Amino acid sequence: TADVAAVIRGRDYAELFGNAARAMYGLAGVTPGTQLDQSLAVSIDSVDYDTLLIDWLNELIYRLYAEALVFSSCSFLRLDAGNLEAICRGSHFGSGEQGPVREIKAATYHLTHIRNESSAYVVRVVFDV
Repeated sequence: TADVAAVIRGRDYAELFGNAARAMYGLAGVTPGTQLDQSLAVSIDSVDYDTLLIDWLNELIYRLYAEALVFSSCSFLRLDAGNLEAICRGSHFGSGEQGPVREIKAATYHLTHIRNESSAYVVRVVFDV
């Protein structure tokens, strides 16, 4: 198939965005190394939370394939409707380590809508694989 969907939950937007990153890495079949020797400041401006989430995931997908970076933790310094600033920590894939087992081309905007359901935020994200 050309698409894979994930349903992601979080108690707040920071947890939702962090869980979305973990879901994407899980679909790609990657985990960060034990030495978290890389950090990256990420700043994204968008129009709303839905679009911001997809832009965030696509930034992480770019870093995964262009720079062989996978992040295990992200601290959100700012996360509001349309703006995100985060510090992400992770590692490069070293030589001889297995990279992604599934290529994730992009997170898509198709059917993405963050909902608040009984004290949790829930979103379905469709990934182009």
